[in-house]
Amino acid sequence: MGGCVRDGSGDEHPWDGSRPDKPCGLPGAYACTVAGLHDISDATFSWHRVKGVKHTIELHAGDQVFGTLRFDGVKAVAEVDGQRWAFTRHKKQVIIRDAHGTVAGTFTATKRGEGQLELTDGLRFWWRPTHPGQAERGFYDADGGRVVRFWKATRLLSAEDRGAADPGRSALPQFPLLIMLGRVISIGQDELSAALSGVIAATS
Repeated sequence: MGGCVRDGSGDEHPWDGSRPDKPCGLPGAYACTVAGLHDISDATFSWHRVKGVKHTIELHAGDQVFGTLRFDGVKAVAEVDGQRWAFTRHKKQVIIRDAHGTVAGTFTATKRGEGQLELTDGLRFWWRPTHPGQAERGFYDADGGRVVRFWKATRLLSAEDRGAADPGRSALPQFPLLIMLGRVISIGQDELSAALSGVIAATS
């Protein structure tokens, strides 16, 4: 169910029908989410800066906004589908905490820009190139099945971070977390995420 997210607070109120890419009538709100992230199926998604809001990017699929990611030094906070995670860099790891501050998992970088995500419930996902020698990366499950992939699309003088779920994989409970973590550590670095994604670059 969609809701409008207040800038910096994380509070929500029912969607008032505003266009998903425009501020709604609530003072301080800057974007409306009108669908769940699981609904994107195998659609391509992309990340965009929020105009007028510092160090914040939004997750888009088509004309809809599905979540936000805010950066503050070596920490990033993600909000999507009523869930919230904080990502903090610690040496070669990214520590993931849920909305209550409890550690939910740890991403550990390995050589050649690869890594492993281990969740506290025992599940593991691997971050590695989708094809040998290519920059595109993806998360893979324990059976070797790819869940989601990330790449940087360049056009003229600009570049855009994009991704796509593999067919049927967006239904996984861990999918929203993988989407957000993938952006934090993705090869599509910029000045907002350089501090966190440097944990990957340092081991490439």
